Amino acid sequence: MIARLILAAALTPFAVHAQISLFVVDGSTETPVTTVYGFGQVAQGDTKDVLFRARNNGASALTVTKLAMSGIGFAIVNTAIIPFTVAPGSALDFTMRFTGGPVGPYTANLQVNTQIVLLLATIVAGPTVGVAAPCTGPDSQRLISFGRVQQGGQVTCTFTLQNPFTQALIVSPITVSGATFSATQASSASIPAGQFITFTVRFTAATMGTFNGTLTAGPRVYNLSGTGFSGPLPAPIFTFDAATFLSGQQHTLSMRFAQPSTVDANGALTMAFTPTGSVVSDDSAIQFTASGKRVIPFSVAQGASNLVLNTQANVIFSTGTTAGKITFTLESPAFGISGAASTSITIAGAPMTISSSSATRRVNDLDISIWAFDNTYSAGRMDFTFNDAGGNPVAAAITADFTSAFSSFFRGQILGSAFLVRMTFPVTGDPQTIRSVDVTVANSAGNVRLSRLNFP
Repeated sequence: MIARLILAAALTPFAVHAQISLFVVDGSTETPVTTVYGFGQVAQGDTKDVLFRARNNGASALTVTKLAMSGIGFAIVNTAIIPFTVAPGSALDFTMRFTGGPVGPYTANLQVNTQIVLLLATIVAGPTVGVAAPCTGPDSQRLISFGRVQQGGQVTCTFTLQNPFTQALIVSPITVSGATFSATQASSASIPAGQFITFTVRFTAATMGTFNGTLTAGPRVYNLSGTGFSGPLPAPIFTFDAATFLSGQQHTLSMRFAQPSTVDANGALTMAFTPTGSVVSDDSAIQFTASGKRVIPFSVAQGASNLVLNTQANVIFSTGTTAGKITFTLESPAFGISGAASTSITIAGAPMTISSSSATRRVNDLDISIWAFDNTYSAGRMDFTFNDAGGNPVAAAITADFTSAFSSFFRGQILGSAFLVRMTFPVTGDPQTIRSVDVTVANSAGNVRLSRLNFP
């Protein structure tokens, strides 16, 4: 029994060791680590982090009881508290950081439970990298930005490699990678003590999007980034189905660009209304008829000029019943619009528009009803001439001023200027002698005459 216990105890470390597999992780790529891992060359004064992963390949949970480092320049950072239990198929991630001092080789031992990996690194002299406008950087993440460049355009920046040391520095390799980046510099350079060299790197924005590359300058690697963007969409052309516009109408608007669009784009077409007077602040009937709103989406395909408005080739809008200015504006936040993105149409003030009218008779009363709208909001005076069967006036015209009543009715209105007015005239004598009435209604833009409203 004792021998078996000793044998089992002797086998336990090997069983645990067999369950652990070590990897170096770069993004989503795992590279197995055996007994040696090299950090490569690191420039003097720099720090290099490497993500390690200890994966449990066994069928049962295991506990990482030891995670240790011995050696100068290396340290374990960003890890869980040890001991740490790893479920089957799961892993423990930790970061190894190398921060070297003087130029020369460095070694250390990494131990995970009973597994030991020899770590190697070499500190070498490296140049200082600088960049001139319009580029910016390098920042703390060694990113050099070429900024935003309009699609099809280029930007060229001057880079500087400086030797801060008291002896000559050979920088090799000097390379630029990335399909949208190119450089003029040779693949290596010898820089005298305290001196510098310059070269240029060009970014070409062939299409829209963000593009990445790298600059390798000896032991130092820098990330390059540039963004291509589409220029503003071409100037829009607004085409209406009429040259003049009145209240109470519907009209059609179609749109196209002055040149074909270079991209698939979308955005919105909006309406805004400014009334002529101060009686009202808006007219909600001024809108796109299909949506019942003042905004609709638009889209345009790459290479096309005509805009698709609310999925149609054109859009219908209502002019409402208020004089003023309707402004149409094309908006595309992602691209912007070149040229004038807005146009306006004017709805002029006009005499009242009569939709319908009627005259009815009661025993001793005559009723007159008028359905109309007044886009000037200035209705007031009305004249009534009552006629006999021969069309001759039976008395002088009756004049009434309803300015105050209309002003109270219209004040603050946002539903438009439509109204129904009903007037009653008591008759003394025989009302049958009155067979028709002529009505004149007036506003600030003129008069409208209704002739021969017949009483039944």
